[in-house]
Amino acid sequence: MVRCTKPVTAAACLRAKPVSELAKWSDAGIGSGPTVGGGFLPVSPERAFATGHFNRVPVMQGTTRDEHHLFTAAIEVAMGEVTTPESYRDQLAALFRPADLQRVLARYPVAKFHSAGEALSTVVTDWAWGCPAEDRDRALAAHTPVYAYEFADETAPWFSTLPKPNFPTGAFHGAELQYLFDDEQLPGPRTPAQQQLSQTMISYWTQFAATGNPNGNNQPRWMPFQHNGWVQSLATPITQTNRTTTHQCTFWKTINS
Repeated sequence: MVRCTKPVTAAACLRAKPVSELAKWSDAGIGSGPTVGGGFLPVSPERAFATGHFNRVPVMQGTTRDEHHLFTAAIEVAMGEVTTPESYRDQLAALFRPADLQRVLARYPVAKFHSAGEALSTVVTDWAWGCPAEDRDRALAAHTPVYAYEFADETAPWFSTLPKPNFPTGAFHGAELQYLFDDEQLPGPRTPAQQQLSQTMISYWTQFAATGNPNGNNQPRWMPFQHNGWVQSLATPITQTNRTTTHQCTFWKTINS
């Protein structure tokens, strides 16, 4: 975000930046990952998955359908201002090259959403969460069984400690945790359908921990990932969803960030 990209000069570059610039909080430069190198983690997980050089045990992994809604809401609260069409464009300009920026704006125009904040949330969800998860599942599934999911209860209860944004919160980042555990900041499932979803999810997680397979008696069948984009949709009711289509991954493969 502050463009100190060269490892040799990064420390000096950061020290030279004004505090006001370092304190900025936005979606520019998002991303995190492990430190690679040495004996503990000699290669990146991405390369390990692609080459099959990892401990080949069954994997259960997933995301939420509306991952970035929480982050946009939290940033708006922290900054004290909602995302506008102008700031939406500015945020995207920090993430994408000019030619790609125009294509992203055409694909995700503000007019298609409840607000610019929801548009921004959807772009980053698809680009940085949904489609990368699809890529990881494909890489892993070439070597080991993968039980892929997307938590998709769009009415999941929102945080009791955070104001709601001016757009639907959907299946936001962390929303699924209240269906699995007690959480002080999240109210937990409320409706009978949500409570049933919670019980099924707990059973899936328990079965997988015990056997490496989430399936049990009297539950919707969960099939291993088959490279076709279909994953288990943990919603009310539980179905399958094509994540490739939902998050427009074919489009995102043509974008260079």
